Amino acid sequence: MTLLAAAVLLGCLGAGCAGNRVMARVGKGVVRHDEWMRQLVREQGAEELLALVDEAIIRQEAAKLGVAPDGQATQAKTGEVVALMGSQSALDERLQSLRMTMDDLRRRAESLALLDAVVRKQVRVSQAEVAAYHQEHRKDFRRGPTVRVRLMLFATKENADAVMTALKAGGDFAGLAKELSDDPGTKDAGGDTGWFEEGDYAPEISRVALKLDPGQLSPVFKGPDGWYILRCEGKRPAGELPPEEVQDRIQNRLVQQKLLEERAKWLIQKRSEAAIVVKDRRLAKPLQALLATAPPPTPLPGLMTPDRMFLQTPPAPTGIGGP
Repeated sequence: MTLLAAAVLLGCLGAGCAGNRVMARVGKGVVRHDEWMRQLVREQGAEELLALVDEAIIRQEAAKLGVAPDGQATQAKTGEVVALMGSQSALDERLQSLRMTMDDLRRRAESLALLDAVVRKQVRVSQAEVAAYHQEHRKDFRRGPTVRVRLMLFATKENADAVMTALKAGGDFAGLAKELSDDPGTKDAGGDTGWFEEGDYAPEISRVALKLDPGQLSPVFKGPDGWYILRCEGKRPAGELPPEEVQDRIQNRLVQQKLLEERAKWLIQKRSEAAIVVKDRRLAKPLQALLATAPPPTPLPGLMTPDRMFLQTPPAPTGIGGP
């Protein structure tokens, strides 16, 4: 169901649209309002109503706590949707098929960013949890062989060959890189790349760098942007990263894991506390089941996110009633 259909559905529920009103004429036949409404309710009426109920709950609770919408957090949520869709053009097509606009998406994203901000206040990760996670997932915190090189890039092989001659005659690599290299990322640092693993740079560069011994110059070779010369500054074997290097990463990972669980628990609890009255009997019962089990909404209908994998069945909510 599109947002347009959901809006019409909810508007009619509130206004009590006439059941015998003609919605369309097909030859000598007609499609009446009650037939159309039954189809809308049967398809996704409860799910769409739940999404709007959730948004109202989130915004009301955020206002109580003094949590205001955060533009950067909303933009990050929107960016996640683009990444999950693969491209902005793919997202645009999906929005068009759902009869949604980017403003609709941003509003949904803003509600979920508010939910994160509210729930994050009660998420705590202890040092003991960080240490236990690191011990249990040590294999996830290993690095491959790493190398540190100085790099120079040239537009032509002739220029690279001329600098290579100067280097072999005792020229200073860092000084020449600052003066002559065409690589904007390393030029000001005298060509210094910092430590990196295979995959951090283009394969042509990584393969050459990892074969060098400390102090060794590479030959002139062709890479993705021109002609290169490398000099190895140091090498480190593969091994485990020390705990102090991964603590922040583990902390953030645990916060995100807890956030996925806690925001679902929080929203289900708040639904049970809210005074929700559904005027249409066809929606009251299915909505009651969803209020007790459904995870938080996603920014885009049908979009699979980790929230959709978290289902829980606490006590059934109260305050659901018919007319």
